[in-house]
Amino acid sequence: MPRPTPAFERPDGVSISAPMPASDALSDRVFNAGVTLFIADRESGLVWILGHGVPAGSDRVRWTGDDTLVFNRPDGAIQIGLDGDIRPVSPLPTLTPAQPGGGSASGAWVALQLVSGSGGVGVAPAGGDIRYRVNGAHAPVWAPVGELVAMSGNYCRGFDVFVFDPEAVTLANVTETADYPFLDFIWNPGGAAITAFALPSQASRAIDEVAVHSGVVRRIVELPGSGELIPLAWNPS
Repeated sequence: MPRPTPAFERPDGVSISAPMPASDALSDRVFNAGVTLFIADRESGLVWILGHGVPAGSDRVRWTGDDTLVFNRPDGAIQIGLDGDIRPVSPLPTLTPAQPGGGSASGAWVALQLVSGSGGVGVAPAGGDIRYRVNGAHAPVWAPVGELVAMSGNYCRGFDVFVFDPEAVTLANVTETADYPFLDFIWNPGGAAITAFALPSQASRAIDEVAVHSGVVRRIVELPGSGELIPLAWNPS
């Protein structure tokens, strides 16, 4: 991924900062200012701040290439290049979630958030009735490839991420090796890992990458204090 060094800011407040350590870029002062969009480098942990007051949600942010992303603001869509090139996008694109929770990559299965009875997540063949039900689970997200669906579930010490395979009919707690809760999450490109907002302690928060099959956890960003770190989208590469 390109490594921009200068800070750049337009008169309307859209900006891209110079890369800096996460502890400097994402201070409590930044969190108190409202929603902040940022990029974190997986290898170095360096962070680029892209702007404040950004609408949250994966339907608002989308990478359009290895070094360019688009996000929707109330006053229109903005394209940001990591080289500092910032420009409005016209016509306004419709950004849909990169990894929808409704159907599997092949279209063979669908996952539904159940609200009746004890709730949970239901998994059904496309066009068919619910065949499997995972009680107590919510927020199903299908892998970008294959037939695995990840979901959040409350497991004794807090929330974990579970992965269900409707073909093999198996359910695995992929964050079991980490003794702390995981909340919002997305799949990595390729479907081999999940990136999640984690709470390692009462005094810190983090973004962790969890290998689906081994459960190995890799820390990307960790910060002291409170405030949510919600992963939205991975760079394609």
